[in-house]
Amino acid sequence: MVCDRLAFYFAAEALATISVGRSAEDGYVMRFRSEGEAGPPLTEGEAISLLPVGSNWLPAVGWHSYSGIPFSLDGEMWLAVGIETVKPHSPRGSYVTYCGFVYRLCDPPVRQLTELANELSPAIRSRLDEDESASDGMATHGAALDRLTSNLSWLRRPRTKRALIEASSRTPSEHVEVEAYILRTAAKCYSVGESLLFRTLILSQSQLGPPRCSSELLEHGAFGRLRIQQARFLGATVPTIKRSFSS
Repeated sequence: MVCDRLAFYFAAEALATISVGRSAEDGYVMRFRSEGEAGPPLTEGEAISLLPVGSNWLPAVGWHSYSGIPFSLDGEMWLAVGIETVKPHSPRGSYVTYCGFVYRLCDPPVRQLTELANELSPAIRSRLDEDESASDGMATHGAALDRLTSNLSWLRRPRTKRALIEASSRTPSEHVEVEAYILRTAAKCYSVGESLLFRTLILSQSQLGPPRCSSELLEHGAFGRLRIQQARFLGATVPTIKRSFSS
């Protein structure tokens, strides 16, 4: 259902699509489709570096996360907007699915991000619109959130432009205001030419660290051509998932 919502907003104008799910044989299957020469010249092996990574999804069962991953490929900048969903699995416990849509970072889906945020939480829209005149979107929107909802217990914004929201959301439905805030902040960043890696929810501790480097990626040369840009980062955590982190 959440993937259908994402597709409604982003599929029509995307230059490539990426999806990961389960096959009939109960194995992971990835599909990558590029819109001819207009799309990114990615191979499936390179696209793997944009997909969810983690070894313990069980604490996140039932949760999902919208994400925006800016990356460079042969000197061009792209943006993969996607959603990760963690589902129960018997007997393994859990597994993650992903669907994403790729755009040029110079032509980002600002309207789509904003409309999705407005659907998720109209209240966020009305309160954040009051602060559009401020010079720093992330700091201003953080203040607006503090006034709007008690769902946020902590907001840290380091000078390095990396911010983490520690939300008190107990269920996905309680997390929509945080999702809307992060999506709108991303839209604002992209609209002024800034690169931002965002995740509306950290589903696995490994997503807090640098991009993975596996033998499969090295074999395909992904780290020679594809580089994830994460100098500017905005994400969120919730107690039920965060308590499983080692630190």
